Amino acid sequence: MPILGYWFQPINTGAQLGYASFSNFAHFKGDPEGIWDAFTNPAVTGKYVKHTTEFVPGPDFALEAGKSWEERHGAECDFDVVTWTIADHVPESRMDVQGKQGGILQRVRMRMEPVNDGYLLTESIRFSPAGAGKIGTSVVAWIMWATGLLPKFSNDNGESFELLRDYLDGKRGGDADSATAQLAKTMTGHAADFVAAAAGSFVSMGELDGSPESLAAVDRLLGEYGERTTPLSQDDYLRAAAYVFEVARADFGGRYVEDDGGDAFVLVVGEPACSVTVMAMGKVMKRVQHGSADSIEFFYAGIAPLVERGQSAVLR
Repeated sequence: MPILGYWFQPINTGAQLGYASFSNFAHFKGDPEGIWDAFTNPAVTGKYVKHTTEFVPGPDFALEAGKSWEERHGAECDFDVVTWTIADHVPESRMDVQGKQGGILQRVRMRMEPVNDGYLLTESIRFSPAGAGKIGTSVVAWIMWATGLLPKFSNDNGESFELLRDYLDGKRGGDADSATAQLAKTMTGHAADFVAAAAGSFVSMGELDGSPESLAAVDRLLGEYGERTTPLSQDDYLRAAAYVFEVARADFGGRYVEDDGGDAFVLVVGEPACSVTVMAMGKVMKRVQHGSADSIEFFYAGIAPLVERGQSAVLR
């Protein structure tokens, strides 16, 4: 059913339900089925959210109570993989979901009510401590929860509804940027797979946190791979390169481009002032095959000076 014209108005972006929760509201006009799907369906929300996530549905996924999906995050969230489960769902009325991230259990309540010739959308999020997550990250999250800082910093003050408006208006997601967005999500997934595969293998838990400093662990891990008698597959190289890419993208922004010159993909950063092409795939292969002379840390350190000077270059 097509989306009809609608009117968007934030009603209250700061209502507090308690020191460990927050709630935001917005008013929409249009097709209720389309609005509800864009608001609640994780396969759709991933097209317009601020930070790139990859939607991985569980078996026979549907918007029904008891169904679940994985949400794979990028470097800005330490490549977390969050499993969300639907606790309750009534189409075009309410949906409750919950998931654990960084030692915190998040309970999200979404509501849609007819009002003023349109629909009032409400999203409320409540936080409580949970046992899942990396120890260091969990401790920080627990402190933020106990002091009331977690809801303060987590509250986007209605920005998600602005992004939803743009999506419904055809300004975000959709055909205009679907190929670029899909490529970014694919690389995010490859980077998360690299982190999962590396856990407990020459790196400590939490070392691969998406920071530039974590590339020391990547260097060490690739060095160990280089000493193996069994060669790495092309997919192994791609996953490692995706991690380097995602660290750079979190640090500098940028966009992925398919490359015809040998690397499957490259990351272009620094635009519009300059164009710095980061070719991590080839560098990862060299690090494995040639050793520490092709350091990933040294390679990465070359990006910032170029961006700061506005100097276009290709880093191989």
